[in-house]
Amino acid sequence: MAGIMDGLDDDYFVIETGTDGGNLSIAIENRSTTLEPELHVYDGNKQRLLGWSNGTPGADLSGMITATPGARYYVQVRNDDRFTAGDYTLTVDVE
Repeated sequence: MAGIMDGLDDDYFVIETGTDGGNLSIAIENRSTTLEPELHVYDGNKQRLLGWSNGTPGADLSGMITATPGARYYVQVRNDDRFTAGDYTLTVDVE
């Protein structure tokens, strides 16, 4: 479990795909009634690839990208409205 501590907090995670590529599935299970989740994925050069958001407090969020074998990705989690906070669980799978 992780948490966005305040409206200006951003959490970053590094994901490495190893020798397999495929679909990189990313999901936020919201553990709060206040967090409005926003999720961004960056490539190994830290260029933004995709982003998703859900402006509903307490909502879950998920997305998927095609992952390259042997690649590094950065996942950013933050609050959509930049004013509230809350706990969440992040799950990442390469399928």
